[in-house]
Amino acid sequence: MSMRKRLFGVGMALAVVVAGGCGPGAPDGGAARKALRGTGFGGNNSHIREGGVVGNTRIAGLYHSEAEQTGTGFISPTGWWMSTTSTELYAPIMGMTYQSEPVLELTSNEGVFYVSTGAGLQPLIGKDFELLLAVGEPLHTSLRISSAQIGAGYNKYDTQAYSQDSGAWESFCPHPYEQNDGTQVSIAEYVIPVAGAKWALNGSQTEDLNAIRLSCTHDFVGGCIEWGYAPWKTDDVGTSLRETHQACGRMKREDICGDGEPVTTSGLSYDQHTNIELWDSLGIHSMLPHTNTTREAGWSAGGATCFNPGKYRSSDPDLHQRLRIQLDLCPKPACTATNAGIVGSARPCLTIDANGKCTSN
Repeated sequence: MSMRKRLFGVGMALAVVVAGGCGPGAPDGGAARKALRGTGFGGNNSHIREGGVVGNTRIAGLYHSEAEQTGTGFISPTGWWMSTTSTELYAPIMGMTYQSEPVLELTSNEGVFYVSTGAGLQPLIGKDFELLLAVGEPLHTSLRISSAQIGAGYNKYDTQAYSQDSGAWESFCPHPYEQNDGTQVSIAEYVIPVAGAKWALNGSQTEDLNAIRLSCTHDFVGGCIEWGYAPWKTDDVGTSLRETHQACGRMKREDICGDGEPVTTSGLSYDQHTNIELWDSLGIHSMLPHTNTTREAGWSAGGATCFNPGKYRSSDPDLHQRLRIQLDLCPKPACTATNAGIVGSARPCLTIDANGKCTSN
């Protein structure tokens, strides 16, 4: 008998909606994010698509299906699977426990996990809990979701996978980082669950009420949530951020043609990151101090709307060659006020004039 789930979708809503109140994942207003950053809003960036890793396998998330696994005829005893971007039924979830009790229901809403062990659904909050998922072949591991950090209206979960090779728990969202002095550190990254949607290899998003994306805070789904574009939220006047989140994902990976091919750095060390600044047409992040002359590109859900090659974010010659290929495949006009897209990007400013505008980057 499979584990029950609740999947009440409403139109094109991007959440696996849970009956009852909004809970800790309730939307918050955008006003608090509108304070201008003197030198622009942004930070270190890379093209990571799926941040989750188990062994050597990139994991997209969880998927609920009673169907048989292709090629094996196997049916998951819980109805849940670990999925990759290309395979929804990749590895069965053989069992789930919460605080050592069998889980009867699992769902997620607006960046928060909910579980039931028989006394009704409850959110996974705080630091004193353990949700344990036993994962079958070919991964043959366990996934442990534990303490929750509080984000801007969502939770960020500390998540580890058990390594059979090392005999230890390892981060599900590993982000090794080489500092300027050559020392290696591991940046703390977390899982943000995104229910009701999945992303294809080409970066496009589709609604799927059986899916829970296990986004990491440094991949293109979780990273854009951290930047203020949670796809289940609306802005101060009620405009959905779903399309803005998708445009942010294209921008974050420098996916110019909107086909999933990134033209930005991989982000494994300090010299493989690019610093970018960003803004949007909704006013969540201001364009100041940038102007059209310092803009790198404008972005929509389908890729770049305009591009200024002289303002490309990277100096890497290999990336410049890839950039030329992408612009040959889908030429873009120079950026103006009329083709700005939903989200804009630029290199960080080097000089700001007396009027607070960027004059060089």
